[in-house]
Amino acid sequence: GPQNSTTLLQKATNHIISMPVEEEFISENILEKAVNFVESEYFRNRVNKFISTNCHSFSATAESKNSDDEEYPLEYTEIFNSYQQLIDRLFDEFSERNDMSTKDLYSCCSDAVEGKFTALFEEHEHKWFVEMVISWTSFGNFITTMCREYNNRMSQNTMMTNEKFRK
Repeated sequence: GPQNSTTLLQKATNHIISMPVEEEFISENILEKAVNFVESEYFRNRVNKFISTNCHSFSATAESKNSDDEEYPLEYTEIFNSYQQLIDRLFDEFSERNDMSTKDLYSCCSDAVEGKFTALFEEHEHKWFVEMVISWTSFGNFITTMCREYNNRMSQNTMMTNEKFRK
C-alpha cells in the first residue's frame, strides 16, 4: 500500500540502529566497500544514465529565474521516486554481493553520521560519503542536480552549434 513508499534509504536515515563498539572495524570495512562501489564505473554509469535520460523534464525549472517558491509538477516527484528506487536497487545488489543486509549498510552510514566511532571533535573519514548518500534522499538536492545537468547540456549544445558556424 501507500505506506510502503518510504525507501530503505529514508528509513535508515530516520531510524538509527545502535551497534556494539566491537563492530566498529566491521562497520569501517563495509563503508570502505560502499565507497568503492559508489565510485565504480558500474554505479556511476547507472546513475548518470538516469540523470541524463530524465534531466530534460526539468527544463522549465532549470530555465526559470525564481526557483525559490514555485510549485513543482507531479512528474518531478515521480522521477525522484524512480531515482530512489534505482539507488535502492544498486545498494541491494551491493549488499547481496557482500553478503549482508541493506539494513547493516545503512546502520553503518548512520553511525558515521553520528560520529559514533570517532574520537571527540574528529570528523569521521567517511562522513562525506554518508552525507552524499543522505543527499540522495533529498527532493531539493535532486531537483538541483537535474537542473544543473540540463543547463550543462544546454551550454554544451550551444558550444557545438557555435563550432559548426565557425568552420
